[in-house]
Amino acid sequence: NGQDIRANGQPFHNLTVNNSGTGVTLDGNLPVSNLLVLSDGVITTFNDTVIITNSSGSAIVGHSASGFIHGNLRRSISTNTNTYAFPMGNGGSAENYYLAELVNNNLTGTNYLTAGFKSLNNHNDFDMQASDSWIYYNEMCTEGVWEIIPNMQPYGGSYSIRLYTGNYYGLQDNLFAPLKRPSYSTSGADWTSGGGTLNGENGTGRLVSDGYSLRMGLVDFSEFGIGKGTSNATGLPIELLSFDAQLENNHVAITWITATEINNDSFFVERAVDGIQFEDIHSQKGAGNSASTLYYHTVDKNPHSGISYYRLKQVDYDGTFTYSKIVAVNLASATEINVFPNPVVEGQIQIQFNSNSSVQKLYNIEIHDMSGKLIYQTTITTFNSSFFNIKLPKNINKGVYLMSVRSNDERITHQLKVL
Repeated sequence: NGQDIRANGQPFHNLTVNNSGTGVTLDGNLPVSNLLVLSDGVITTFNDTVIITNSSGSAIVGHSASGFIHGNLRRSISTNTNTYAFPMGNGGSAENYYLAELVNNNLTGTNYLTAGFKSLNNHNDFDMQASDSWIYYNEMCTEGVWEIIPNMQPYGGSYSIRLYTGNYYGLQDNLFAPLKRPSYSTSGADWTSGGGTLNGENGTGRLVSDGYSLRMGLVDFSEFGIGKGTSNATGLPIELLSFDAQLENNHVAITWITATEINNDSFFVERAVDGIQFEDIHSQKGAGNSASTLYYHTVDKNPHSGISYYRLKQVDYDGTFTYSKIVAVNLASATEINVFPNPVVEGQIQIQFNSNSSVQKLYNIEIHDMSGKLIYQTTITTFNSSFFNIKLPKNINKGVYLMSVRSNDERITHQLKVL
């Protein structure tokens, strides 16, 4: 039979779910401080959350198509190289099981991640513009998407994501991969590689027989889905061996190498602070036609504070163009902010600014909901360490919001959860 479970304000130390009937239903948040064993039976959370406070990657074990979480899961993480499973689903049957795994590469700045699996919304395949060195993406898998929301985006380290494909259909070897877009996106045009990379053809995570798709070298969290496309391994105007951006003395050195060029008119280096809205920062003539290895180089002398995304646009003589993969560079901001409490209770937020600047700076603070609607806006002036209190509108709905703090030379973002 199905069971209701309630924590009554006290966390479980170890909890084993072994109910092959109708599973377990939450009556309030379910905190577990050490180990959750999903032997059998689905946990349905509704509006509540399973909360794992043990930051070890092995804090959840036993998950399978007969034992997973339908709803919301929060996992604490720490700076390590553990693998964190998010055994999620969008129903109570085996065909509703969708597992994601995060392979940590010493992420710093993020204390916990809240995950769920949901339907693919706000998407039209015709809007897609994403590509990798091997794939032009023209379709998103419709089975659903993962949403993984951090309490704060990381400011160091990286991670790989494995999206398991057991309940996905129509995949072809080497022509599928994880894509990501902001959690508040309303457009299929926002799907990108997120600056991450894939293994080469037939490599791990590229074959259907692997059972999962893999993307490496990611640096922030968002909505994740599996994109499908067509090969661009032949017929390109250039054969791009590499495109890279590296931080050097507060500048960003950008390099790319081509093996061949056919009717190649020009290159444009583009930059974005959100991985979506790119701007040209450098243009360079191509070689036209070349069968030799050519090396290109430029420097972004005025990079944004925080994470910047770079990509290479190649333009043919007839005006057609292609994009490289996106790479990310993290330039530490001169200002750090702490936001608490988060989750937000009773609409009260306190923001702490920590800056080594003795000059007053004007910051614009905006809070948007996941559809992009502006909920709150204010401006403040601060220097050194300062505290500011914010009162959110009384009618604000529960959910996840994006807070942006911007000055003339800095942009800092935080995700908020309102209870």
